[in-house]
Amino acid sequence: MVTTKYLSKYNVFFLAMVCAGLVACSRPADPSLAPSTPAPSGPPVAPQQLSATDTHDALRLSWAANSESNISGYQVYYGVDSGAFTHSVFVTGNATSYAFYGLQNRTKYHFIIRAVNTAQEASEFSTEISATPQDITAPGEISSFRITQGVSSGNSTMLRWQNPSNPDFSGVRVLRRAKFIPTSATDSDATVVFEGNASQFQDSGLVSGETYYYRIYTYDGAKPQANYSLGSTALSILILQ
Repeated sequence: MVTTKYLSKYNVFFLAMVCAGLVACSRPADPSLAPSTPAPSGPPVAPQQLSATDTHDALRLSWAANSESNISGYQVYYGVDSGAFTHSVFVTGNATSYAFYGLQNRTKYHFIIRAVNTAQEASEFSTEISATPQDITAPGEISSFRITQGVSSGNSTMLRWQNPSNPDFSGVRVLRRAKFIPTSATDSDATVVFEGNASQFQDSGLVSGETYYYRIYTYDGAKPQANYSLGSTALSILILQ
């Protein structure tokens, strides 16, 4: 039904709609009364797209974030043997990566993860992956480098030095070059006269009247993947008669 009413005091006409019959009446919904979204039931699904990247100083593990709204974190398991994970770390929140520092370089590690929700329900394990951190930093240089002409044989030199204390130090490469300073550990115009972890070496078979330059490079790891240092200060010696 539709009714009208006059307000004589103000001579204002208004129309009041009264709902009746087939005309529906409604009012805006109250957002506070809307039902809340229930948390997912059951354990989360296993994390996907697990991968590892060597970032020079760390091995970074990454994965795709789970879609569940109640993820509390990810349990990461790792070890040096496949299927035998001796270490674990819990990454809180719905994170997508974790960086491992201090792992043994050139050692293969195996990883799996699983998601955990706020009810402490864990997913199935992810697919296992493996990765090997690589050290790309050479050890420190040698020190106290000195050279003398051999006493027992005038056509020889005695080289002495002190090796660095770096834990990843594996040895030194000693290069000799006539007339010019060796430019790198792989200088093709120089001669490698010694490789090893000793701290002295006698070089023989030299030519009288010739000037020789020596330079020592430290390295780590196993060749050919070894990292060589920039090299010590070069020393020269003139072989006397």
